[in-house]
Amino acid sequence: MYPKRSPYLSLLSLLHAEKFFLVCQNLEQSGMLLFRKNISLTFQ
Repeated sequence: MYPKRSPYLSLLSLLHAEKFFLVCQNLEQSGMLLFRKNISLTFQ
C-alpha cells in the first residue's frame, strides 16, 4: 500500500501527527467550553 520512506521522513511525519493531535485536542477542549456555555445560556 505505502511506498517505503526513509526513517527521517517517517520521523518527520510522526512529529507532524503529534502536533496535529495536540491542535485537535486544544480545539476539542475550547469547542467543548463554547458548547457548554451555549447550553447553559440556552437553558437559563
